[in-house]
Amino acid sequence: MFVTVTELHISLLSFSRKVSLLVTLVGGIVILGWAYDLELLKSVLPGLVTMKVNTAIGFILIGVSLQLWHSPQKIYTGHLLISQCHSYLAGIVILLALLTSVQYIFKINLGIDELILRDAFNPVETTFPGRMAPTTALNFLLLGLALLLIKKRIYSLAQGFAFASFLISLLEFIGYLYQIRDFYHFGSGTSMALHTSVTFLTLSLGILSACPMQGWVNVITSPYAGGVTARRLLPITISLPLLLGGSFLFAHRIYILPIEVGVMSRSIINILILGSVTWWNARFLNQLDFKQQQTELALRQAQDQLEMKVKERTAELAASHNSLYKSYQLLNSVIEGIPEPVFVKDRAGYYVLANTAMAETLKKPVEEIIGKNDWDLFTSEVTQTLVNTDFRIMHSGKTQVIEEQFMNEDITQTFLSTKTPWRDIEGNVVGLIGVVRDITDRKQAELATQQLNELLEQRVKERTTKLVAANQELETFSYAVSHDLRTPLRSINGFSKALLQYTDQLDDKGKHYLDRIRVATLRMNELIDDLLMLAQITRHEIKHTPVDLSAMVEEIASHLNSIEPEREVEWVIASNIVAIGDKRLLRIVLENLLNNAWKFTSTRSQARIEFGEMAVSEEMLEEISDRTTSTYFVSDNGVGFDMSYADSLFKPFQRLHHANEFPGTGIGLATVQRIIHRHSGRIWATGVIDQGTTFYLDL
Repeated sequence: MFVTVTELHISLLSFSRKVSLLVTLVGGIVILGWAYDLELLKSVLPGLVTMKVNTAIGFILIGVSLQLWHSPQKIYTGHLLISQCHSYLAGIVILLALLTSVQYIFKINLGIDELILRDAFNPVETTFPGRMAPTTALNFLLLGLALLLIKKRIYSLAQGFAFASFLISLLEFIGYLYQIRDFYHFGSGTSMALHTSVTFLTLSLGILSACPMQGWVNVITSPYAGGVTARRLLPITISLPLLLGGSFLFAHRIYILPIEVGVMSRSIINILILGSVTWWNARFLNQLDFKQQQTELALRQAQDQLEMKVKERTAELAASHNSLYKSYQLLNSVIEGIPEPVFVKDRAGYYVLANTAMAETLKKPVEEIIGKNDWDLFTSEVTQTLVNTDFRIMHSGKTQVIEEQFMNEDITQTFLSTKTPWRDIEGNVVGLIGVVRDITDRKQAELATQQLNELLEQRVKERTTKLVAANQELETFSYAVSHDLRTPLRSINGFSKALLQYTDQLDDKGKHYLDRIRVATLRMNELIDDLLMLAQITRHEIKHTPVDLSAMVEEIASHLNSIEPEREVEWVIASNIVAIGDKRLLRIVLENLLNNAWKFTSTRSQARIEFGEMAVSEEMLEEISDRTTSTYFVSDNGVGFDMSYADSLFKPFQRLHHANEFPGTGIGLATVQRIIHRHSGRIWATGVIDQGTTFYLDL
């Protein structure tokens, strides 16, 4: 049966513990009274019966026994000894009561009455010196048995014995209270002392309160209507009859009220009191019944509302379940539709989901994967790596992409695994989600490509070595040829100068031939210089620095104006144009381009040469470079050229105009292109015959 523990139960248990201490204290005080012959402690008031030494010892033993019974039941160490001491002390009290009763019944003296201390000479209301009253022995017997029965959990009988002791003690106390000697003195035996009866009353109530949740006492202490009614009636039932009886007895003794009038008056008063109490309890029960009906009505309404809410919630749950089922089906279809293996693990590493691709990769059915961990599916070396990786990802809470290798039938397979933490609705990491892609073929292709690249790099190195050697040989040859060519040229030029001294001996035709020889030697010398410059540009080390192109163009223009001051040339030079490149080589580029513009505008009476910077269109940007958004240009209004020959502009020795019209070697633009290429740039040109030319370059 379920028992509700209330504050009343707790209070009664506390009262029982305090009673055990009080009874033990009373016994000890009485012992001190006997030891020091203090009448106040032995009999409370002069002329009253004393509490005997054995009675005081009995109170000490039974008080300690009750206190031991209340010891905490959860203390296992020494609990058996405590339980045994409780029983032993109760047994000693029972033995003491039985031996005293035997002495009264068989009229013998067993020598136990004055075993510790002797009684006073001629004690009050005492038949045998030191012997407790028969009712005292009976109370000790009843209460000792009650303590033993409580230990055996026979609560109702134990409480019955305690209540019997309470009634006996109450009778003794009433005898003292209303001076009715027959109530506390029976036959020729010793009378019970006043404080003995009070102590027994208190002790009986303490034992009744020791188990307030069991036995018939639980009916009185229960929180239900019966218990509440009993607690309301018992004080009136016990106190009013005693008070009324005592009052009429006192009135009769002083002859105020005749006995017949007193008896009938008491009956009438009892009727009034009992009627009032009956009406009071009826009113109380009606209130309880009304409250119960109201509660039942509220419960029925609450139940109806609850049933309605349950139906609504059931419908919501059904709809939610259908939605979750559809979501699950959709998720399952998506996962199954993914060609790569997909899996989900819980935080302990056990698989809770795996798609068909995962099963095919592991060559196991899905049913044999779910509920297993990596230790069940892979070797110990592979598993340890997987466990460490998974723990690191779950601990960091961040998605990671990892390459993992596994041995499968003596073949090393490489997988690219994307692993992300699996979180619950509160954001806590509860597992791991993984998508695996087999990149074995790609890794093999990368390895083959790497090997091919290494082979190509080796071949490039070999070719580069050969090319460097060839360039060195070509450069050496160029220097040798230029040196060998300059020697006869110097001889021809020298002899030509010498022949000029004999012009008076040459006719006009000889003089013409001599001029042609000198012009050819000078052109050959220029050609050798241009070839050497072209060769030097190839091996010149590039030094990138900021170069002020505008200032450089102005210097070159000033130099050209000083050479032919009679020419009228309009120079348009944009200011503050700065580029990053090799200053020496960029000067060669601008000198060649500006010299060409100066040369090919020589036939114009109003020549115009322009240098500037322009934005590059998207079409031109796609064509020339993806690293710059501007380009530089040099334009003129000279003779121009046919665009069909644009590809020949930058080839060595390729000339679009005859040397008789415009002198030159045909090496300059080839040199310019090589410098621009060494700057990782590009140069190109546009032109229209007899309208001019524009050269574009970017670095």
